[in-house]
Order: sequence, then C-alpha cells, then structure tokens
Amino acid sequence: MEIARALHQRAAHDRTGVLHVHTRDGVRRIGLLRGYVSTIDPGPSAPVPPEAQLRYILRLRGQPEFVEGAKLSARYAVEPLRPDASIRQHVEAQAVPPEPLRQRLGLQRFTITTPPNPSALHADEQAMLRFLAESRTVPELLTGGSWSPLRALRLLVLLDALGCLAVGVPSAELAAAFTQLELTADADLAELRQAYRRLARGLHPDHHPQASQEELRSLTARFTAVHGAYRVLLRHLSQGGS
Repeated sequence: MEIARALHQRAAHDRTGVLHVHTRDGVRRIGLLRGYVSTIDPGPSAPVPPEAQLRYILRLRGQPEFVEGAKLSARYAVEPLRPDASIRQHVEAQAVPPEPLRQRLGLQRFTITTPPNPSALHADEQAMLRFLAESRTVPELLTGGSWSPLRALRLLVLLDALGCLAVGVPSAELAAAFTQLELTADADLAELRQAYRRLARGLHPDHHPQASQEELRSLTARFTAVHGAYRVLLRHLSQGGS
C-alpha cells in the first residue's frame, strides 16, 4: 500500500509535484497540481485505458518518490481528479480482512489524520469521521452511532491502509504534527529526521526560482509549520514517545 499511502498523503496536503513510482520495469509517474491528479504517465506498455491508469499504477509494486514542484508534460494530462476514489477501489480490491486490525488496535485510543476526501466516502462514513474527530477506541466506534459495525471496520481498514490512524497518540497537537511531517504515528527518530530534511529541502526557495512572491510566502508558511511540527515530534520521540 506504499504507493497509495504516498499519493494520498501528498494529495491531502494539496501538494504540487510528481510522484515517481520506481518498478522493475521502469518508472511510472503521477502528477499532482494543488492536490489534484492532473497528469498520469503509466509507462509505454500499460495495458489499460486512460480511465484506469491511476488504479494500474497503484497496483504495481515499487518505491514511491515525490519530487516537489515537478511537472509532467501536458501530453499526459487528464481531467483533474482527487485520487481518493481510485485509492479506495485499489484498497478494497485487496480484500484485507478487518479482524487483524481490530485485534491490533484492541482498546487503544486512536485519532484520525488526513482522512479521505469526503467525495470518496458514503454519508454514514462521513458521520463516523465526525465521531472520530475525538480520540476513540474500536468498541466506542462500533457502538457510537447508527452505522453498521461491519461498515465501521471496513472504514478503519481503509484509514489504516492510508496511514490515517494515529494509534496511541495522546493529543491533537501530536496527531497534527505527524500529519504535517507526512508520517504515521509509529515513526521513529530516524524517520522523523529524514522526513524533515526532505520537506525542508523541497520547500527551500532555491528549489523554486520561478516562484512568485505569493508562492514564496506560501512556501515560507509551510516551512514554518513543518519546522514547528518537527520540534513537537522531536521532543515527543526523544522522550520515548510518552
């Protein structure tokens, strides 16, 4: 699920750039423009029609790498779309049973970070996410509304696949910091430092020589948020995650 998770995390933050998926057969590329998929290059031999190209890339096994600010040629342009619906179809096609996740969560509290776009959710699932705006346990979710427990568990499987479940994170500030650094709640110090270096490098003005003053202000604001989140998580993880 690495590709789906990487694409979702960037789209949820309205990022612009290209997600390169390195496979044994070459590189496949997905272009994002302010969080929308705007271009898709599935490779010269992709056996799929244009409307299925994104799902084809998500099914591949490969290492994702996001290049901030990069763009694909206009010949790969598609009708702009939020990737969440395609990601959901990909995740559900895996038919992951919910019971292992339910056992892993147990009675631990969890919060939700970077949830799927509402357009990819049913009405009862949107109600569940509103319920999960506060820290909850699985039993609380299963009995907290009029929704089906099975539907609730399936939603949890989707959220887990997308890296949206911050398990055991004690505060909204920490959950927001993990989201800002595009990390899951089980990240360690090495992963934190790597994510911070990558994001800080991508947000540096030297990487955006053609940026307007408005774009530079936006980059500066995002860097400030990333740096603040880094300090919060550095303190948290240095204390053993307590």
